[in-house]
Amino acid sequence: MESKEGSYNFRDEKDTDNNRIVLPTLTGTSVISSKDIIRCEAKKTGCTFHLACGTKINVAKGLKFYEDKLNEWNFLRIHKSIMINLRHVEKFNEGKKCSVILSDKAEVPMATHKKNELIQRFTFSFPGPKPNTILATELWSYV
Repeated sequence: MESKEGSYNFRDEKDTDNNRIVLPTLTGTSVISSKDIIRCEAKKTGCTFHLACGTKINVAKGLKFYEDKLNEWNFLRIHKSIMINLRHVEKFNEGKKCSVILSDKAEVPMATHKKNELIQRFTFSFPGPKPNTILATELWSYV
């Protein structure tokens, strides 16, 4: 099946520049703006936050610990070990193996059963069609 892509203007009134998260590490504590987080990946011990500046921050707490707060800030858990910031989604790939391309050009796997939730999160962020914008429902209208 071919990849489908589109341009999105993702916006949500709850996600402002004031949303920050405290990440305790072995070397200190980092305070990060939610908009700077591209994705979080669960590891055997703790998780890794991938930031837009290219930095990776390892924390001891698991992904579940951060999931509820990040969900409020336009993040979505697309795989058992990956949570993404929807502001950083550039492309969806589907087929036998669904995946998402993020702003750092990383291709991360997406659970097939999460596809509809991802589409819904993008669709409900639009008050109406915008010029040069393809809605996710149009993107997958033939699926």
